[in-house]
Amino acid sequence: MSPCAGDYQEALPVYEESLKIKKYTYGSEHIDVAEGLNNMGVTHRCLGNYVDAEALHEESSEMYQKLLGIDHPCTINVLGEISRPLLLVLASSTPCIRDPVSCVGLLSGHSALFSFRHITHDLLLN
Repeated sequence: MSPCAGDYQEALPVYEESLKIKKYTYGSEHIDVAEGLNNMGVTHRCLGNYVDAEALHEESSEMYQKLLGIDHPCTINVLGEISRPLLLVLASSTPCIRDPVSCVGLLSGHSALFSFRHITHDLLLN
């Protein structure tokens, strides 16, 4: 089964409303807000909105790192979400495996340095 099976277009406004409620209830820096940002990032990724997904995952990651630390499972999960689309690009290109720096052009639309750091972190954990 695809990790993106479901009606993500319909889910997006529900996640947006949920995030508004969480921010109103808990404030803008809370674990539940970070989770909401991550959920919206996954939704955007599944809809093919990779730039929006990366921005949401980055915001979620920064919040998790601040609140829980870099080694917490929630933080690591979001780092994996950030690197997932980039890993697919790299995996589909043999030259990238031999010389990752030459692949920066393939990653246009992504924050290459930020993403390479997270790809490395993700690869070391798996």
